[in-house]
Amino acid sequence: MSGHTMCPEMFWAKVDKQGPILRPELGPCWLWTGGKDKDGYGQTKVKGVCTRAHRYAFYLKHGHYPKPCGLHRCDTPPCCNPEHIFEGTVSDNNKDARHKGRSRWINGSQVYNAKLTEVEVKQLRKRVAAGEVQRTLAREYGVCPAIVCEIISRKRWSHI
Repeated sequence: MSGHTMCPEMFWAKVDKQGPILRPELGPCWLWTGGKDKDGYGQTKVKGVCTRAHRYAFYLKHGHYPKPCGLHRCDTPPCCNPEHIFEGTVSDNNKDARHKGRSRWINGSQVYNAKLTEVEVKQLRKRVAAGEVQRTLAREYGVCPAIVCEIISRKRWSHI
């Protein structure tokens, strides 16, 4: 199949439209029956380029690929039901995962080597905003000044 366009008929022939109904308000998932990647997402080739199947399903319905990401309302990686797929950013996807309790990532004081708690981070931000010197606070909290700078700029601990 390499080198030519996956026609819609060939694509949909590899989709089981009688999949499970995981969220009644959405209706059935349409499961990709072809090859899948390591994360369980369907894989197909379009014009010789490996593409996730749910992205191609979105393209077939809307005439463009989801930019930058195609997110699943149903949280089912092999689902190709275009009604279950919506556009969003990587940040949207991460927030959606955390909101639905499926995030593999931990943050804050749950990180094994965290030196600060959420309460301390909030205190540190308030103290810097009140004019205290970051270097002094870094010493007091037992972290390096660069960490304090990243906390203040929200490059670290951005979830609070």
